[in-house]
Amino acid sequence: MAAYLVPERGPIQTLRSDIGLFDSQDPDATDELICRLLGADVFERVPRINAYKGEAAQMYVDEMALIRDRHPNDRATSIRDQALRAAGVAVPIDVGIYGPALILTGAERLD
Repeated sequence: MAAYLVPERGPIQTLRSDIGLFDSQDPDATDELICRLLGADVFERVPRINAYKGEAAQMYVDEMALIRDRHPNDRATSIRDQALRAAGVAVPIDVGIYGPALILTGAERLD
């Protein structure tokens, strides 16, 4: 179980999972942490992303990334597209991810 931050540029960062990043019983605290990691005011879950690195996973992104003029995130888009193909889901054409993405795996997932 881990959490990964996929920045627009630079390497994917593995966040320490041994400190229970998302163990808070306070949903507002969890939301604030995700927003802070994404540099966002609001975030959204990318639908149908169910696995990453062989583990159950969820992907979250800045909901306002396009409005905020964030840079395209080709690596996060590729991860999303690979997960969709593996699930047998059609990959959206010309719909990329902008800004950083947060991937939660295993027990770090929110639900």
